[in-house]
Amino acid sequence: MEPADMNHSAPDDAQIEILLRKPLAPLSADDFTARVLAALPPARSMPDPAPRRMIFVGAGAIAGVAFAGVRLGSWSKVAQEWPTLQAAFAQLAIAFGDQQMLLGLAITSASLLGALLLTHPLRLPLSFPRWH
Repeated sequence: MEPADMNHSAPDDAQIEILLRKPLAPLSADDFTARVLAALPPARSMPDPAPRRMIFVGAGAIAGVAFAGVRLGSWSKVAQEWPTLQAAFAQLAIAFGDQQMLLGLAITSASLLGALLLTHPLRLPLSFPRWH
C-alpha cells in the first residue's frame, strides 16, 4: 500500500534547498571568446565561382547551338517550318494577351524569385562578413 503523503520530504531537503537558493559568483570569461577566435585558423578565401559558371554557361550555349545545328541539318528545313513557327508564335501571343495567363505568370515568377532569394540571399557589396 502506498503512503498517504506521496510527496514526503527527506531530512536533507531543507539543506539542499538552501544550497540551491544561494546565489553563486558569476563565472568570469577571462576573454574566452577572444582566445577561441584567436585559436581558429585564418579564414580561407573562397575562389570566385563566376568565371567557372560563365565557362559552363558558355559551353552549354555552344553545345546547344551545335546540337540544334546538327538536328536542323540545313536552312531549307527552317524555310519549310517557318509558317508552322509563325503560327505557334501567334498562338503564344494570344495566350499571353489573356489577363489570367499574365496573372498566373506573375504569381509563378514571384514565387520562383522568392524561393531563389530565400535559398541564395543577395550579397550586397555594403554587407559585412559575419566574422572579422
